[in-house]
Amino acid sequence: MLCTEFGLKTGSIIDISYKISKIYKNTAISDIFKELLEFAIQKGLSNQYYFDCKNGKVNLFQYQLNDSLCGYVANIYKLKSTDTITSYDISSSIEEMKNKIKVISSVTKNKQTSVTERYTTSAENTEEYGILQEIIETDTETLSASCRMLAENKLKELNVITEEITLSVLGDYQMRKGIYFLIENTTLDLSGYYLIKSSSHSIQGSIEKVNINIKKYDYSPS
Repeated sequence: MLCTEFGLKTGSIIDISYKISKIYKNTAISDIFKELLEFAIQKGLSNQYYFDCKNGKVNLFQYQLNDSLCGYVANIYKLKSTDTITSYDISSSIEEMKNKIKVISSVTKNKQTSVTERYTTSAENTEEYGILQEIIETDTETLSASCRMLAENKLKELNVITEEITLSVLGDYQMRKGIYFLIENTTLDLSGYYLIKSSSHSIQGSIEKVNINIKKYDYSPS
């Protein structure tokens, strides 16, 4: 196992049986983890997983819904966290936007590499923002239909204006990376489900305050 080779302790990790033949050299282990997870998602693994280091161990967790996030005042009064926003910072950027996705495969033979374009898709906003392209490499065994699905799903994921949202609220230990929850706040124009990207906690007297960095999350309750 990769973690064993690098001498890393593991916690909760699901078994990912997909194999990859790529050789990594001078690459940070965290970048290898990210690329392996992306490869597994291309092969059909749910995109609701993320790597995290908790208690000194490498974990592969699944995003979790929690609509009961609350904070307490004087350890008596229970308030819904999304109703206790005391400060916020919201900004928008197209820096990470991609409106054209190209899926390729490459084969190296006799030190010569040939690249084959498998599928390409683009959005209508290329005239407005210009072409912002993402190239995804997959293996030659990936079916054409899978390449198309990969490209279309990735375009849906990346063809967005990124919002950087930081909120300060009352909360508890449950407000952590990987948790998503519902926000309906007309004042801040926030509506729908949001995923916690990072969090920091502080205790002030009998009140626990939490700063969370969140992003819009595509979730529709059944």
